[in-house]
Amino acid sequence: MAADIVLGVAPLVWQLYLELDNYRDGLKHRDTEVETAKVQLDIFTNWLQFISEDIISQVPLDTKTQDLIHRASVVARNQMEELAQFIKSLHLDVETSQSRRAQFKKRAGKLMYPFQRDQLKELQGRLESLNKILEAALKPVQHHIQQQPHQETHAALAGITELLQKLVATATPLQESNRRGSNDSKATVSSFPRSPRPLTQDETECLQTFRLTQGDRDASYEWYKDRVDERVADTCQWFLNHDNYKTWLHQRAGPLLVTADPGCGKSVLAKYLIDHGLPRDATVCYFFFKDQDQNKVNQALCAVLHQLFSARPDLLHHARGAKERNGKGLVHITAELRAIFEAAVRDPRAGETIFVFDALDECDPADLKVLVDVMNDAFLDAPPEFRIKCLMTSRPYEQVSGEFLYLTEKFPQIRIPGEQESETIRMEVERVIQVRVKQLAKKRSLSAKLQEHLTSRLLEASHRTYLWVYLVFEYLEEEAFKKTARGLDDVLKTLPNSVNDAYEKILSRSKETDFVRKALSLIITAVRPLQVSELNVALHVEPEHTTNFDLDLEEYEDFEERLRDCCGLFLTINHGKVYLLHQTAREFLLGQVPATTSHRTHIDAGSGGSNRPEVWHGSIVPEDAELVIAQACVAYLRHLDPNTFALSGPDGESDVEIEKLRRQNQENVDFLQYSAHYWDHHVRAAQKSSKFSSLIGMMDFQDNCSKTYWRMACFWITSFRLRYHEPAYASAHYQVHLAASLNHINIVVHLVDCGGNVNAGSDDYLDPPLCHAAVAGSHEIVRYLLDKGADANGTATGSALRRTALFPTTSWVSEDIVKTLLDSGADPNYRDQQHQTPLFFASSGIMARHLLDAGAEVNVVDLHGCTPLLTATETESEAVLETLLTWGADPNIRTKGGMTPLYEATKANWWRGFQILLEKGSDINTLEPDGKFTVWSYVASKALSKPTSDHELPVPVHLLHLVQQKLDKDDCSQPVTTPLHIAAHHGLAEDVCRLLEAGAKINARDEQGATPLVVAASAQHQNREVMELLLRAGAETDAASNTVTPLLAAVLDEWEEGVRTLLDAGADPNLATDWVGSPALHIAASYGLKSILEMLIAKGGDVNATDKSGRRPLQLALEWGEDSIEEVLRAASARE
Repeated sequence: MAADIVLGVAPLVWQLYLELDNYRDGLKHRDTEVETAKVQLDIFTNWLQFISEDIISQVPLDTKTQDLIHRASVVARNQMEELAQFIKSLHLDVETSQSRRAQFKKRAGKLMYPFQRDQLKELQGRLESLNKILEAALKPVQHHIQQQPHQETHAALAGITELLQKLVATATPLQESNRRGSNDSKATVSSFPRSPRPLTQDETECLQTFRLTQGDRDASYEWYKDRVDERVADTCQWFLNHDNYKTWLHQRAGPLLVTADPGCGKSVLAKYLIDHGLPRDATVCYFFFKDQDQNKVNQALCAVLHQLFSARPDLLHHARGAKERNGKGLVHITAELRAIFEAAVRDPRAGETIFVFDALDECDPADLKVLVDVMNDAFLDAPPEFRIKCLMTSRPYEQVSGEFLYLTEKFPQIRIPGEQESETIRMEVERVIQVRVKQLAKKRSLSAKLQEHLTSRLLEASHRTYLWVYLVFEYLEEEAFKKTARGLDDVLKTLPNSVNDAYEKILSRSKETDFVRKALSLIITAVRPLQVSELNVALHVEPEHTTNFDLDLEEYEDFEERLRDCCGLFLTINHGKVYLLHQTAREFLLGQVPATTSHRTHIDAGSGGSNRPEVWHGSIVPEDAELVIAQACVAYLRHLDPNTFALSGPDGESDVEIEKLRRQNQENVDFLQYSAHYWDHHVRAAQKSSKFSSLIGMMDFQDNCSKTYWRMACFWITSFRLRYHEPAYASAHYQVHLAASLNHINIVVHLVDCGGNVNAGSDDYLDPPLCHAAVAGSHEIVRYLLDKGADANGTATGSALRRTALFPTTSWVSEDIVKTLLDSGADPNYRDQQHQTPLFFASSGIMARHLLDAGAEVNVVDLHGCTPLLTATETESEAVLETLLTWGADPNIRTKGGMTPLYEATKANWWRGFQILLEKGSDINTLEPDGKFTVWSYVASKALSKPTSDHELPVPVHLLHLVQQKLDKDDCSQPVTTPLHIAAHHGLAEDVCRLLEAGAKINARDEQGATPLVVAASAQHQNREVMELLLRAGAETDAASNTVTPLLAAVLDEWEEGVRTLLDAGADPNLATDWVGSPALHIAASYGLKSILEMLIAKGGDVNATDKSGRRPLQLALEWGEDSIEEVLRAASARE
């Protein structure tokens, strides 16, 4: 009976250990390993109390057993105290590491793991040692219980069982976490709770940084989703039943791009998936792009990060460093947001997360490239535990889908082309029509017969889209008609035949054509959606106004009502901002509606649909519309004093600040924020208008000077929070500079025609106009100024740097400007005050080639001893690096601080640059700047640490073979880690073979005196094949390092395969080293390694040898209570 109870208790004990071991083994290089160790430490502490106190007090044990337990508990307690200190030290390393993560170079494409491999190995070793001590302590207890009479154990067993159950309950969360992880490809951390924990004040402030809304006047990311219509039941099946969607839904990670024609319900689909369709146990984060308003990648990243951190607050630490560095400005720094996003999604605590980005075609083109780069970085090099998915929608535009070329190669099923599902979508639109007919019938009290008639007529339409259905029913709800079949047919005759026709009907209803045309010109050209109050001012301000005191403005409510009446469904007003109904509305006005949306939708109802001539389609010319809003900005700003109406930033004032300005100045300031920041943009965009001269007339130019132009520039400067004190631009002498800086070619021409000096400023602190034009990237102005006599090498004598136009041009401007400047005599070897030439600033290989072709010196040295080659290495410009080396740049040149290009590439982990430099003659054995170690030693130390995966080294494998060739040329007698050591360390059999074939020295010793065979025996990734390759190539089996022989290393790591291989190759089982102090047989006896012990004895291991403390193997076995070891040793005639 008691035996049965004991057998029932024992599994509880060992199951707990198994769960702990399994959970520990699942952890690979994660911060949470330390947290898990803490949990284990708490559990071991409970075990210790259980063994040393509770069992002794509740179970009648003999003195010997009590003494054994006491000794074990003392050792265990000491080890746990040491372990606690070790974990504390690791936490200090983690804090330092986490503060560096945001600064970690993106080029590595990986997160920096916080612990060194040896630290993790030590942590694991400490846990295992503690585990063995506690197991040993339990054995005598179990043995004692088994020897007692049944009746004496019932009470004790009951108490023990209760204690064990409590102890197992302590570990239950850990066990459950491990089970979940095992079911999910060995996830490394427990699932995050679905109900986020409360946030601290600092966390709340950090989280709110990513909430971009500023009160009720701004639309939130939630609003953009919620404004989309709900899906009609049984629609979107063309997508939901698609094989690619089903595959994506069940795969672990990956992107999915959904394309469809305009008006086909992509946003409706996205909303449905977010609210209902995607797995509920995943974190879903979304962003709906909207042209003009929500079209920037920083807005998208802020929105999804806000949602992700709200659901997973433990990820907020990835943003704290960037928040501390940048404050509120963080939301405008895309590079920082990318780093935060990439770190957060790679954190295993992110769990399963799905990102939804709607309407990529409405994202700014430059920002779309950045977003695709983010997706490439996320998915092309994702770790195995990565559980991130991304669903994106777009129109079927090549400029969008073409950006996903690299992802398409890895994920062939990335795209679902809805434009090829037109028949399925058409059938679903029928379903929507049926639902809308029922809704209209309830509203207009239509009979069942009329409902059927209306449905049949509408279903006759071809090329139906969701947008067309929406417009048609909005039209039907407003139109009066006779409730008969003929009455319906009569109204169907006037029904819009297409989306274009619907837009024509909406706008043609208004009799205020000029008002509507001007309003629409302002709306479609505005950089961001205008507020109703801003549009009110912009529509009423006129060039002839001499003040903004009285603009004859309508009251807010009256103007809004008038706007709705005149423009109807063409516009929507939300949160006080004016929007076009749909992206196709803009294209309609500009004549850019795609063919897929311009098809006539014929409804045969007597004489057919409306055939009125198109008045509004294509009626607005972009540059003329830009002129309208530019005139409004200029007319508004021309009479304002920038010192009185100072602005705090380009993103606008709060409602309180605007109201304060209004009260202080008694003028209308509603249009101040917009016009001050964007007037220059609209002037620039309007330059191709045939009526642009009217705008120049509004600026009150007198000869070659305009105080109005300068005053508006002051508004622009202060709106960017730039300090501007000198009124230099107000004078005629400098206004050409201003126009060149703002890329206003028409105004530059006007000023020069009126006598403006194209070389003004050359004898002053202000760079000449040519430099300003080059910085602005205006090739047209650069050519014009050169044609008018501008000096291609002109500089400002009072400038701190004295750089010509060629300097900034080679940094980031177009190739055409560089060629034009060089063709016009710009000196490629002109030196600035730092003795740097334009070649130092070349941003591309093409720029560098143009300069070199023109005679630029390739090995020019600046005041700090730096060359263009070192600069290219620091900026990781591969094309510039290769170009400079091809033109003869010295790859081994040193700065005054001892820095070489090869060392700089190594320090930055830029291995592509490292390879290029090495292939072009850089010396791998050159010393680091401190003169103590070679560059190769630095590379080798990196290669031996923190592998990113089982098959990828921190230093790319192919570089090892290149380095091997370089090392063989140098007869260095000093010990050094070789590529063979590194390949052996990582268990890379194929690379070991290739290195050996290439002549790698088989018994070379590293800085610790270890041969590759010693390294292979104690490697991170032990591989018997690697060991056999080394042995066959002549590796010395007993060649000891400063610490161990290969055999000792294998035994210490308990690697049976390695021990057997070494013994079969003739390794001496009786060798010891000063550092270890014991032969292999003693270690096996101490560790309880029975199989290894038997192998050592079989190969001649001396069972009676003594270690440096004078102890024999049998003594060690007895001390540790290893019965099986004792049996093996006594059978081999071992003595105590």
